Amino acid sequence: MPNKPKITFIIPVYNSALYLEECLNSLLNQSIHKEIIIIDDGSSDSSLSIILEYQQKHPEILLIKQPNQGAATAKNKGIALATGEFISFIDSDDFLIGDISPVLHFGEANNCELIKFGSVWQNYDIHQNHKYSQIPYLFSGTNGSNATLLTGYEALLEIERRRYWIPGCCWTLIKREYIEKHKICFQENIIAEDQLFYLQLLTKSAKCQIIEVPSIHYVYRRGHVNSISDRLDKKYIEEHFDMIELILEYMHTLPEYLHRSFLFIIRNLLWTTLSIIQRWDAMQIESLEYLYLNKWQIFIKENYFDLFEHFNN
Repeated sequence: MPNKPKITFIIPVYNSALYLEECLNSLLNQSIHKEIIIIDDGSSDSSLSIILEYQQKHPEILLIKQPNQGAATAKNKGIALATGEFISFIDSDDFLIGDISPVLHFGEANNCELIKFGSVWQNYDIHQNHKYSQIPYLFSGTNGSNATLLTGYEALLEIERRRYWIPGCCWTLIKREYIEKHKICFQENIIAEDQLFYLQLLTKSAKCQIIEVPSIHYVYRRGHVNSISDRLDKKYIEEHFDMIELILEYMHTLPEYLHRSFLFIIRNLLWTTLSIIQRWDAMQIESLEYLYLNKWQIFIKENYFDLFEHFNN
């Protein structure tokens, strides 16, 4: 089909009116043939009005409205509707810089299922002023001077060797055919859904190829007034433990030599959850203990004894 878009941008939107125009403009400015699927997840601010205004002017925008069901459900809906050769997930409070076309074409030339580029954090201080810091490359050189081509298995092993992990779903272009063939989707109704999704991208096929290109194109806002990373509630913790359990289940479907890499990634999630629990009062901890802490103490002690000692002192 001659009119088939090269890329589908999928944007879940929930109450992000403050940042949405910058996000949409950054996508519309991309030179590549594209479609933009926006899933409004029951926004109660002016997000929907902004989207409708843009949709009237830009025929490449498809709007889907749904009651609030969460980002994972919205992204899965976007995957089902996508027609582009590649899929790119964009958080509605983030944005792209520069043109990603050369990166996509470079990855295509190397027959890659996954094409990863560079990203930066836009950090906010207590006055909501911001500054930028680069998110480290997962498996390229420190300065990202050369593109690195690996299989997904090799990439996972390299991540564990370098002791650094962040699931870069939003700064990885994904071949749609690969997602469809291996039935990869986001786990719904749970926090940290990117963790398992990205691990499955890397490992659903031993032949999967990922290239990391030293070119920065994604700006990831964190620490702003609506940031989810500031949550300390019980549900947030419980769902992190649920996600760890799902990752463990998936790990056991893969070759044993990859398990150390999975356990390293689980360690990061455990550190996040246990650090938050440490900030709770005794009543909050007691309310969680029956459901989760007793269940997990043996696992943590056997696999991460240093964490067990640290959080039990």
